[in-house]
Amino acid sequence: MADNAWFALVEENSPVGGVGLRDTYAWQLMEIIPVPAGVEIEELVHDVALRFSPVRPAFPTRRSVFRVNAETYVVRVEGATSAHHFRVTAAEHIADLNGQAAQSGPAST
Repeated sequence: MADNAWFALVEENSPVGGVGLRDTYAWQLMEIIPVPAGVEIEELVHDVALRFSPVRPAFPTRRSVFRVNAETYVVRVEGATSAHHFRVTAAEHIADLNGQAAQSGPAST
C-alpha cells in the first residue's frame, strides 16, 4: 500500500463466539477499499455505505444509513429474522512497518 493514500475501511459487528445461546460480538475489518483516481474520499465512503453487501443478514430487507460525520457512516441492515450493522470510515494509510513498531517519536503532520 502506498503511504499517505486514502481508503474506505468497512468494519462489521460480527459474532466471535460466546457462551450458550448468547454470541459475543466484535468489530472486524472486512474490506479495505482504495479511493479511485478522480474520486473524493467523502464520495467513496458515502457510496460504500449505500451499496456494500455485508455478510449478515443473508437476505436483507431494509437498510438504514446514518452519517456520523463527512467521513464516517453506520449502517443498520435488517433481514427476515435479525438485524446487523456495519460502519464505513475514511482512513489515511500512513505506513507499513513489517511487524516492527516505529522507533521515532510522534508523527509530524
